[in-house]
Amino acid sequence: MEERRDGLLRLCRAMANHWALALVVWGLVVLLLAAPASRFDSLATTGDLRFLPENAASRQAERAFSKAFDKDLLRSLIVICVRRTTREAGLTSAEEFGDQVENRKSDFDFIDDDLRPKLEEIVHRSTDVPAGQQTVTTFSDKLLGPLLNSEDGQASLAVLELPYDFRDPRNAQLVGDIEDLLYADRNFRRIIPPGLEITLSGTAPVGRDRDLASQNGLFQIQLALLLVSIALLLGFFRAPLLAFVTLVTAAVSVVATLGTAVCLQDWAGVNVARALPSLVQTVTVGLALVCSVYLIARYRNRLASGDSCAEATAQALRGGGLALLKAASLPAAACIVLSLTTHQRFAETGQVLLLGLLFAVLTAVSLLPSLLRIFEAKIFWPRVPVDDPAIANNWTSHSGLGERFLPADWTPRLRRRIAGLMSARPGRFASVSFVTLCVFSVLGLWNYSHLNYGLLADLPSESRSSTGSQAVRSHFPPGALGPTTVLLVNESQNFLRDPAIKLLQDVSDAMYAERDRLGLRDVFSVAYPLGMTEAGRAKQQELEASLSGPPALQAARRAGMRARVVKQYVGDQPPQGKHVTRINLMFERDPFDPDSIRLLNHNLRVLQAVVDDLIPGETTLHAFGSTPAIRDMAQTIGRDQLWVLAGTLLLVLGLLSWYIRQSVVVMPLLGVHLLTAIASLGITAATFWLFDGEFAGIDWKTRTLLFAVLLGVSPALSFLLLERTRREQQTAGPVRGVLKALVKHGGDDVGAGLILAITSAALLFGSLTTLRQLGFGLAFGMLIDTFLVRMVLLPSYLILLERELFGRYSPWLAQRLGASYWKAQADSVEKLSA
Repeated sequence: MEERRDGLLRLCRAMANHWALALVVWGLVVLLLAAPASRFDSLATTGDLRFLPENAASRQAERAFSKAFDKDLLRSLIVICVRRTTREAGLTSAEEFGDQVENRKSDFDFIDDDLRPKLEEIVHRSTDVPAGQQTVTTFSDKLLGPLLNSEDGQASLAVLELPYDFRDPRNAQLVGDIEDLLYADRNFRRIIPPGLEITLSGTAPVGRDRDLASQNGLFQIQLALLLVSIALLLGFFRAPLLAFVTLVTAAVSVVATLGTAVCLQDWAGVNVARALPSLVQTVTVGLALVCSVYLIARYRNRLASGDSCAEATAQALRGGGLALLKAASLPAAACIVLSLTTHQRFAETGQVLLLGLLFAVLTAVSLLPSLLRIFEAKIFWPRVPVDDPAIANNWTSHSGLGERFLPADWTPRLRRRIAGLMSARPGRFASVSFVTLCVFSVLGLWNYSHLNYGLLADLPSESRSSTGSQAVRSHFPPGALGPTTVLLVNESQNFLRDPAIKLLQDVSDAMYAERDRLGLRDVFSVAYPLGMTEAGRAKQQELEASLSGPPALQAARRAGMRARVVKQYVGDQPPQGKHVTRINLMFERDPFDPDSIRLLNHNLRVLQAVVDDLIPGETTLHAFGSTPAIRDMAQTIGRDQLWVLAGTLLLVLGLLSWYIRQSVVVMPLLGVHLLTAIASLGITAATFWLFDGEFAGIDWKTRTLLFAVLLGVSPALSFLLLERTRREQQTAGPVRGVLKALVKHGGDDVGAGLILAITSAALLFGSLTTLRQLGFGLAFGMLIDTFLVRMVLLPSYLILLERELFGRYSPWLAQRLGASYWKAQADSVEKLSA
């Protein structure tokens, strides 16, 4: 053991003496990775629903659709809502204007004569769609047009179907061009009929607005992170040079992390595009600052004890480096577990967070000592030794503004006072803090499954897509925003023929008859292409009546209409296409409402029973669309959450048990940290419910990421405190060692917790609700962990354990579970500072 320690000390001295080499190496790293790091934020991202595993039911349904239908799967929409709410009759038509009205165009004529040609021109210019091919569907479409007019007559939709995912970068330019046409083109604005309102919505504009909000919010978060880091370091160290050095260390770790992630994607194909850049940068900066603060505290103590700058650096690395590596292994375990989840957004975020943790530790143990050697003791200016750095008495103390009002040693005196009270009443401190934590945890358990999957939940209410979606919802049923498509695959049926179509009519009738119980608003199929509501059937009759002309022409028109209906609802890819048909189910509820998942599962069971009863042969159902994808995502997230909880707890438990070898301490400690994570979730949900009038639940990403970060970082900080406690117990005794660790090292521990809490709070400056919820939850969790768990509950529990205040079970616990166990007398408060 002594040889190992001597070898470690020699290595640390070599690192302290060859500090220039470390500076050169890190300088080259920054030069090589700075350019790739700048591209991390702009990496192409795809939608959240595309992160589902390949075996998800909705992904299998999409593949079945592609095999049967010779057209691109609809992945996103651009919806232009044209409405007139100033008159009861709604939109104007050409029949309303007489010959006396000149230079006045009706609303419907404007849609078909002006709006649609302009939109198609933009589509042909911005995409590969050949000119002349119809790309925009409006009210005049013979088949789908009647569905685009609202029942109140006040709104009509123009729809662009896109084969790209809703956050695909190829959509952004198209959405921007359409937005410029609708809101910035003066010539176009002049021809809009007076009083007509035009809004932009759809999944593609939502995806574009989410990306814009993420980019704008990222700059605000980065600025807030920089400012709070500077303020924290200046307040903590009261030394500008030391704050600057620590900030440089954190900045280098961030650049190395992002640059390495981009290089791994470019060279090795490791995709990091779906990682959350704001979370990665915030957590990396927080961990880098905590690692630096921990080693600087060691360095400062060694200088104060009389070591030279070189020896103090080596001793700080020797004493703190190994403990820091052990502590870093705990959040590393959480990142590894997160990187093995099935949802790719979580997995790739875990991979990049693991890189951030790695570089945070590497820069703290290699770059930071080199920077300390450059400035040596002068880095503590204005508190520097006046002559010899090795003489502790030569440290000067300059009075600051705060010290004019409070004594310089007021924080140690406060900690001594708290330690004295805790020594006298450890049971009361432990019970009150534990009950408080349990009360907060009840809120977390209550809101544990109250998750929000809506696309608009993240966006500011004033964004264009949010206002446009509200306009659509005010005139069309919520389910119209995303009907569920169900594929019926039956090898014994040819859905191109009338007998099979008649069977589908019977299936549609059976489903629509149970619409109230099933929560359905409408059913669309090859038998009812315009739906089964009274309005839909009336529109279908009007459409059939409009096919006038000579008998031969009527027959041709009917055949053409039938061919188009069949192509819309029956597959056309041989050989399986004719055996596949689709039924669209429109629910009463919003497709992203959690209750829609329950309705979907119930509808699929009923539909399967109806199909098995009415259609001969074996029929397989495949459902895709917004609600099926949300269902699969909820199932995936539920499995991932269990995996994150179980995997992280088991790995952290194993590592802590190996490091501390005191199960009677480790197991309760990990349980308390789990309660902290649950309490943070509950307080976050309660706070956002209180201040957000449209609170629909915790964002689905927040819960998993919150638990992964807190269950990795919080035990690491507790481990560092336990290491200091064990070191003090070796000289001061069991109980007195606990109290002395609280007095001597409590300030550094509080500082580390505050750094992580306040840097996490920088996420509150983001534009997306996900980041604000995550930032609030992390900050609150770190504060609970710092002031309630590590400062009160953990020391109180250790004192109770050592003093046999668990009664006759204390000796048994100590002997069976490996607790360090001594009898101790009451400690004098005055001797705690010795």
